[in-house]
Amino acid sequence: VGHNGSGKTTLIHVLAGLYAPTRGRVLVGGVPLGELNQAWWRDQIAVLFQRWAWFLGVTAEEAIALGQPAGRKG
Repeated sequence: VGHNGSGKTTLIHVLAGLYAPTRGRVLVGGVPLGELNQAWWRDQIAVLFQRWAWFLGVTAEEAIALGQPAGRKG
């Protein structure tokens, strides 16, 4: 939650690995984000951006499940 332009979406992009930090670092459990096993990290997160029209008629749970391997509950 924050004002427009406060960096919320940018932070999520960095955490999801879509953007690299331009300075500083992001730690996950004390480990730099870039040193984590990326497949493992992506399995730990779910990102659903506010492009609601992309998911019209789909619940948030169903939209997040689209990114999970078949048969996996999560």
